[in-house]
Amino acid sequence: YPPQPRAFPAQDRLDYDETLQPIVAEGMLIVASAANDRVDGLDVETGEERWRFYAEGPVRFAPAYYNGHVYFASDDGYVYCLDRDEGTLNWKMNAAVGNRRILGNERFISVRPCRAGPVIHDGVLYVAAGIWPFEGTYVYALSPEDGSRIWINDGSGATWMNQPHGGATS
Repeated sequence: YPPQPRAFPAQDRLDYDETLQPIVAEGMLIVASAANDRVDGLDVETGEERWRFYAEGPVRFAPAYYNGHVYFASDDGYVYCLDRDEGTLNWKMNAAVGNRRILGNERFISVRPCRAGPVIHDGVLYVAAGIWPFEGTYVYALSPEDGSRIWINDGSGATWMNQPHGGATS
């Protein structure tokens, strides 16, 4: 795998995506890559690639695994659900609430990229999209079975505060 391009290379505090973050799910190594916009399923015993799936933007965080499915989010603003065995798409959901793109990290990404890994807790999938308050941020609780919305928080992105990289918001 090629070196992973960081989303914020000039910020020492924001090095969360500097390395691969693979997971193991029932004998399969699942590897997401920001360098090539894909998620791979590899046999743990042999290292043989069983499947490969491409998103339309960097995949910066570890996928999640639940009930035979792999979940991941991408800078393209989408959340994906794949079949663990075949790597086929079960569903994808536009967490970015639109398809507007901007130039980010020398490529086109959503104005509301998914820059957090999916989390599953008590049978609910949680995902987020958006990093710039002026563009809006969205946090979702979804059904892992079909991606349907349980709830959305789309109002807290307007909360004004100093940003962790030192830039003031007001």
